Amino acid sequence: MYDYECSPQEVQNKSDYLFFLAAQRCLRTGDGAFCVSSSVYEPEAMKIAKEWMKLMGKAWYSVGPLSLPDSLPPTQAHDEQELLVISFLTRMQNKFGERSVLFISFGTFYWPAQPEKLWAIIDELICLRKPFIFAHTSPLAHVPEEKMKMISESGIGIAMSWCPQEKILSHPATGWFVTHGGWNSTQEALIHRVPVIYWPFAFDQPYIAARTCQHNAGFELIEVRTGERGTQRPYRFQTCTKSPSFRVSAARQELKLLLQRIEGEEGQRVRANFERLGQMIDETWNEGHEARENLEAFLRRFVD
Repeated sequence: MYDYECSPQEVQNKSDYLFFLAAQRCLRTGDGAFCVSSSVYEPEAMKIAKEWMKLMGKAWYSVGPLSLPDSLPPTQAHDEQELLVISFLTRMQNKFGERSVLFISFGTFYWPAQPEKLWAIIDELICLRKPFIFAHTSPLAHVPEEKMKMISESGIGIAMSWCPQEKILSHPATGWFVTHGGWNSTQEALIHRVPVIYWPFAFDQPYIAARTCQHNAGFELIEVRTGERGTQRPYRFQTCTKSPSFRVSAARQELKLLLQRIEGEEGQRVRANFERLGQMIDETWNEGHEARENLEAFLRRFVD
């Protein structure tokens, strides 16, 4: 990827810069750092980060991924909100089969600068009768009444301002996760073996999208990019005669073609690679492996 692809979207929320500054300050003033990633996923970056911390005389502990197990099975709810989601997923599973539902969520902060691309994609899902759950959690999100009505009356979609992400990912009806690609969402997808379709905005997300695709374990939407930097020619198109147009119609067409790809052999390969990657990361918690050894080293040094 080119350097400008680290900003593939116009963003209204600039808090990622403040997070970066706070992280840099903490890394220099603390005794060490926990990293909730894994050398299985990014061995080169992990090696360099560990060496950098060592030069400052600080400890580095790779203990990822981290997620608490649910006390209930995927089809049982803790509250009314979860019951609503589970009921919808179970209906879609009975009607369309396992792994049939697309889960769309941009996390807590982010929202598309050109939401018309999102509405075009959701309209395409409805036209193709592809069931979906759409979470609009961001305070920047504005979902017009006519869009809520369109989703509600489709019979195959549900829109919620907040939804239980891991409960959705753990349900057998959920097949793919359309996500901004923050590490929390990515590691939860890995834990529950739900492959990703990335729509990155900023911060760690463009890197995570590129890295997962480098593992051939995910897809990234390109036509949804916006802004002066985001709409420059992507590195992966350097040998192509045609560049993305970044138009609303192109975003719709890209989603349509991608749905065909994920339902074919390519989708099966990507899913298998993503599942294998998740399994390899899980195994780092086994005796003698990275996450387990790092946690035990931390306990010996700072707790015992």
